[in-house]
Amino acid sequence: MRLGLATPPGDRSVWVKVCGVSQPEEIAVLAAQGVHFGGLCVGLSGRAYDLSVDRAAELAALFPPSVRSILVTTDRDPDKVLEMIARIRPAGVQLAGWMSGPRIREVRDSVDPRLILLPVVHVSRDALMAPTLFPQILEADIDGISFDASSARGATDSTDTGLGERILPTLADLAQGLPFFVAGGIGVDTVAHTLARSGAAGIDVCSAVRGARGIEASRVQGLMDVVKGISWRRV
Repeated sequence: MRLGLATPPGDRSVWVKVCGVSQPEEIAVLAAQGVHFGGLCVGLSGRAYDLSVDRAAELAALFPPSVRSILVTTDRDPDKVLEMIARIRPAGVQLAGWMSGPRIREVRDSVDPRLILLPVVHVSRDALMAPTLFPQILEADIDGISFDASSARGATDSTDTGLGERILPTLADLAQGLPFFVAGGIGVDTVAHTLARSGAAGIDVCSAVRGARGIEASRVQGLMDVVKGISWRRV
């Protein structure tokens, strides 16, 4: 696994990724609270944290070594994704746009082998939303998976809906040994249960740590305080 995604770091029980970074001050908040990954969203139109490629590149250059920058894109075109990677120079890419296995492989074969490649697998409550794509994704030399609760219409943006109770304990088997993140509806009141039921290596949050002006230090701290006390292994 590239960059140690198979095992959480020694001073944290769970990997934490915060999506929707749009200001330098937010990067400082993530670093101060021990967050491991910050998501730079490009092409999520209508979102306050949607960035141009140039702005994402500016922010990526400000990330300290302790926080890894992750480009988050819904673009399915490998050439466009590769162009974004070349300009932004992130530590990893989260492919949130239903990209097929062969296209993911095309990206993998064209980038620095150290780049983290983390496709999103969308879940509607208790079922994968594109089950025929899933076996292809697993074969694409990826570093992990983000199982993300999507709305009934298959929206790829943030949702307050969590993953279903029936699918949570099956995620580890679905991932076939790959480290995986869980996303959607995760906050201070649900994170412990979601991790205990799923055995996920990490969580991916957005709305849980956002206020009217963006990512808020108090909300990040509140979430991290809960996360620090959670055992990584599934119970």
